[in-house]
Amino acid sequence: MHTYLLPGDSGVVLGRLFPLKLDEWTPTWRAAIGLAEARKMASTGGRTLVENYWGSYVAFLNNADDKRRHAIRDCSGKIPCYRTRINEVEIIFADVGDIDHLDILRFTVNWGYVAAFMSSSELQIRETGLNEVTELLAGESFTDDSNARRQISLWDPKIFCAEPIEDGLEAAGRLLHTTQQCISAWASIYENILHGLSGGFDSAVVLGCLLRAPIRPEITCLNRFSSDAQGDERNFARIAAAKARVKLLEQPWNASKRLLGDCLPNATKMLKPTIPAFVGIPILDGRNEVARQVDAHVYWTGEGGDHLFFQMKSLLGAADYVQCHGMSRRLPRIVGDAARLTKVSYWHALRAALVLGRSELPWSPGERARSTAGFLSIGALEVATCTTNPWVENPEGISKGKQLQIHYLSELLNRGRPLPGVEYAPEHHPLLSQPLMELCLRIPVYLLVQGGRSRGLARCAFRHTVPSEIINRETKGTSTEYILELLHRSRDNISGLLLDGVLMRQGILSRKALEPCVFRRQPLRTEQLTPLLACVAAEVWVRSWSDSIRRAAVGDDCGQSQA
Repeated sequence: MHTYLLPGDSGVVLGRLFPLKLDEWTPTWRAAIGLAEARKMASTGGRTLVENYWGSYVAFLNNADDKRRHAIRDCSGKIPCYRTRINEVEIIFADVGDIDHLDILRFTVNWGYVAAFMSSSELQIRETGLNEVTELLAGESFTDDSNARRQISLWDPKIFCAEPIEDGLEAAGRLLHTTQQCISAWASIYENILHGLSGGFDSAVVLGCLLRAPIRPEITCLNRFSSDAQGDERNFARIAAAKARVKLLEQPWNASKRLLGDCLPNATKMLKPTIPAFVGIPILDGRNEVARQVDAHVYWTGEGGDHLFFQMKSLLGAADYVQCHGMSRRLPRIVGDAARLTKVSYWHALRAALVLGRSELPWSPGERARSTAGFLSIGALEVATCTTNPWVENPEGISKGKQLQIHYLSELLNRGRPLPGVEYAPEHHPLLSQPLMELCLRIPVYLLVQGGRSRGLARCAFRHTVPSEIINRETKGTSTEYILELLHRSRDNISGLLLDGVLMRQGILSRKALEPCVFRRQPLRTEQLTPLLACVAAEVWVRSWSDSIRRAAVGDDCGQSQA
């Protein structure tokens, strides 16, 4: 974390900056922002900052000419950023504990948001679990002046989709170069990295690029595994580590014996409930142990590759081609790729491509948004917040495949919730870098899945970076079996937590739907996994705020009595 003080009283940037012109970066590069550039950043409301630099940062800009002040969160979403208002003072902050500790604001639970989270746990919107706090989402700016306050998307992914790269060789070359430059830049600021080497493609790409960085940190790889076939990827991780000649540590997912709900007494206060933060404590225990052992203070992952390199098995790539190019001579090959990718007949793929590509209706996640509503009461479903992420609004002119990609990116980039004091080595996702995101948004989906393979273009681009065994791999590992086993072991905890909890008393949860799973020990179906985890996360989150909410209520009662 650096502090970049801007000259001319123009503001400050907190975090880490790199040049957006990637070839300008060298290991000795340092941001040197002069007076004219700083004033232009302030006068444009941060737009020139976003257009000239990338990294992880929150910026505060002051335009002395019109007395406008701006707060900007970069598009990676790495550093949290929230805002609240007390009297006429706008407060921008990252850790709600700093505000809560001051005891200057009365917080109340936003039950509509809590219900919405339990209905769709990946929901990422400006609202938070507290009525008094709003989140600056990734890529957004907040402007405050004497006349008005407004929050907008300063970095908009739809802009880059409108400038496609149609040449496959050019796209592959730029993909390799951009990924390497981004990872080299990040590698230059860390001395010791613990890298999560799953055995999958994305984490292998990160490791391969790390080896080619001009400044190479100390690298230790960690593979987490379970006993089932899909959860054990150690053979692939061993191949990648052996080729890289780095140390590989292997640890079972169930290394910790803690159960779900054990974290309740020490639950960290956060603005939003989130499954990894509140039910992932048993998973973190094992990772923290390894990080301490190797003295690593950051945990790298390959997260983001599914979204950027395009893992989704969808016919929308062919539909995009029809929308952009019509019935041209490349269509048969594009449709063939789509059929192989989705394992449907050629004629089914062609028919779907023509229908979807010629339709003017926007892409929609359909029933997915409500797929996790199984344990909510009918009343809770009716009050659940129904707003969307600003990136997915107004998709006119954007192809359906890119709408899908933006939808998943909007969820991913706002998902991270650091856990200070809980994570020994905080997570870092180097693929979620602005230059790489902008590039992948410019590459059409039908190129990203060339050859009828998920990540088809990336497999070609990184064929000399990643071992061939992983390049040719078609399966993908999961931790589902471990999570199901953890839920099974934790059922007594979960039963007491949920059936007698705050959400049940508030009428948010449906006892009828919940009891068979957590009390009568009815076998859990895979599709019930995320809904139940969301229930646990929401209950733990609400309880973590109970003291503050109670304190506010007592304070209000005292104030009314004195009045």
